[in-house]
Amino acid sequence: MRQVLFILVALLLAAGCGGGGSGDSVEPETGETGWHGEGIFLPSDNFYQVCADPSKAYDQANVVQGTYVDENNWLRSFTHETYLWYDEIADTDPACCSTPEYFELMKTFEITASGNPKDRFSFSQNTREHLDSQKGVTFGYGFIIGRAQEGFY
Repeated sequence: MRQVLFILVALLLAAGCGGGGSGDSVEPETGETGWHGEGIFLPSDNFYQVCADPSKAYDQANVVQGTYVDENNWLRSFTHETYLWYDEIADTDPACCSTPEYFELMKTFEITASGNPKDRFSFSQNTREHLDSQKGVTFGYGFIIGRAQEGFY
């Protein structure tokens, strides 16, 4: 369960490039996709803070101009490195679709014995919404992410 919560926090930030939850549609680009073949995963750090729209990046000091394919490559690699059910995900070329659409592919579609989705936890969220939630503006997902303060545990 701890690993699933870690995935939630990481995917909330969705590579720090706007969260991917805005629903904006991006047209596929041509050129190098970074796809090295099914089952070959470059380290997610290779794509960290490489954003299609740097103005939406979480960490403006370290952002690098990239494409939505770079963002998708980060999702693909990070999911393979950390997702509890990584071996139940179809390995899909990151150039296939926009980042919000690609995020939806990076989850298991398996169901439990009771007929419920195995992954009921993963979702994406716009970075701005996430940052607003840290300021006390909340929305209804049923949990709060916070930091421990000095003297408060």
